[in-house]
Amino acid sequence: MKILFIRHGQILANREGRWHGSTDSPLTLKGKIQARLTRRAVKNHFPTVTFVSPLQRCQKTALLATRDLNIPTEVLPGLAEMSIGEWENRKYAELNTVENLHSKFNEDLSWCPPNGESLQKVSDRSLAAFEQIIESCSAEDTSLDVSHGALLAILQANLIDGDPRRWTNYFFSNCSITKGEFSDHLRIIDFNNTNHLGIFV
Repeated sequence: MKILFIRHGQILANREGRWHGSTDSPLTLKGKIQARLTRRAVKNHFPTVTFVSPLQRCQKTALLATRDLNIPTEVLPGLAEMSIGEWENRKYAELNTVENLHSKFNEDLSWCPPNGESLQKVSDRSLAAFEQIIESCSAEDTSLDVSHGALLAILQANLIDGDPRRWTNYFFSNCSITKGEFSDHLRIIDFNNTNHLGIFV
């Protein structure tokens, strides 16, 4: 089967360099434009089914990116973004310099921010969601999976490297398309492609 991984369009927190996590928020105007531009690229891949995070930024991205394509959509809670609890909406730079967020995640898979999720927990639920996708599709299907930056990075690190701690090696731009094929393992054909966005990257 073929797989298209898409990160949601821009939200205000992305523009401001803040980690939004499980906080639910709408797309910016730029984010909506990105999603509409993504539709043109998605259409050329002939998707047959969409799987999407329950958060509204992904829901809206999926809606705009598949408009008029008439394909079924299934919401998968396992595709929701990693929660960092009480640290959400803080700037990335502050989280990494003051809290050493990435280092703490990678040093101990069971560690989590106050009232947030551990890397292990997100790793487990992202893999479970991916298994649901694989089990729901046939070899002829092309699934469109709309999710979040950290969640997709952790999933890729698991599927490609076999180690969720490699997640910081994978960066997904807003409304980027990552194309892969899956038989007994995932093979990435095109990673983090934003050519379709033009000046709206």
